[in-house]
Amino acid sequence: MIKSSLTLVLLFAAVVFTARLNAQSGPVMYFCEKYDNGEMGVDNRFTSGEVTVIVKSDYALGLKDVMIHLEKFNCSTLAFDADKNISFTVTPDKKYIVFNSKEMSFETPGIYKVYLVDGSNKIITSALVQIAK
Repeated sequence: MIKSSLTLVLLFAAVVFTARLNAQSGPVMYFCEKYDNGEMGVDNRFTSGEVTVIVKSDYALGLKDVMIHLEKFNCSTLAFDADKNISFTVTPDKKYIVFNSKEMSFETPGIYKVYLVDGSNKIITSALVQIAK
């Protein structure tokens, strides 16, 4: 009985550990109020205005022409609707990219899905951000 319990606990630990490794195996996107020699105000909830998007990876992303694609949640249809696309050019050797632009402004409160998309329209990473009144 003890042997089977120990085996079960070890199996569970291995599954959890593997899931954690896989969860962070690709680029991660997150948000901050602004970037000025460092991230300021990292969060996933902001008031209306400009928000900076950060993408971080353990390896060079190999990207050149990319787009930040924004979709806003529509409470009527219970789906995300395309809101805007903002194009950027980055260097392929980057592991850490800061996307800030006047176009990265959220004026309407709601929940937004934000994607980093490469030149072939492949989604590299994404995250949700909430804009409050």
